[in-house]
Amino acid sequence: MPKIIIHQEIDSTMLEMSRALGRGEISHLDAIMALRQTAGRGRLQRSWHTGSGRNLAVSFWVKLDSALLPPLPLAAALAVTDTLSLWGLNGQLQCKWPNDIKIKGCKICGILCQYAESPRQETGSIVGIGINLDLSSQEIAAIDQPVTSLKTLTGRTAQPQEICAALQQNMEKRAAALQKSGFAPMADEWYRLCCHAGEEISVNTGFAAVTGRTKGIDEQGALLLDCNGAEKRIICGDVNL
Repeated sequence: MPKIIIHQEIDSTMLEMSRALGRGEISHLDAIMALRQTAGRGRLQRSWHTGSGRNLAVSFWVKLDSALLPPLPLAAALAVTDTLSLWGLNGQLQCKWPNDIKIKGCKICGILCQYAESPRQETGSIVGIGINLDLSSQEIAAIDQPVTSLKTLTGRTAQPQEICAALQQNMEKRAAALQKSGFAPMADEWYRLCCHAGEEISVNTGFAAVTGRTKGIDEQGALLLDCNGAEKRIICGDVNL
């Protein structure tokens, strides 16, 4: 049975997970959760701080065949939508490739995956997930992008531990499906939630900006673009509408 290790305050759940994994203390789908995270990081070195006991900062270690790791962030996003749908957000959640969950253009969750092997040389990834459960107006104003929270949207106060337990169950289901059948059966499901499906977008790949119309997601989780009639496959990057 996967366990949840709760810390009152740590710098980063992903860093703590990496340390615990190295010590041989972590098994498949174990979670490390922080009631307060002081030095969390998202993609592109964005900071992700977590107020005391009001938001969810958690990292899971997912043991998975290395060939299946590329689409893991998208499978994790579906686990998040599975979970938040139980708290009154069913039918409202959207995914932004490759790792954000949004509602009405505002971010409610971010996901970051980092390759990590166990001491037994099992391949896998540390999946860091941050969910905004309750943000003050001052916190929202201080963030450099439009964000929202579960409480703002529903008026409901959710305990991070409760959300974490449900998320762990959904991560277990999605990871098992990914290991058994690959990402292909989930690709259409993810794309139906895509906030930029069929839209003209620009993707900063770190080397160049690629512009095209979103046309789908492949079985490896890559973004497919129609660029003036030519299909381009994007495996990493930052999407701008």
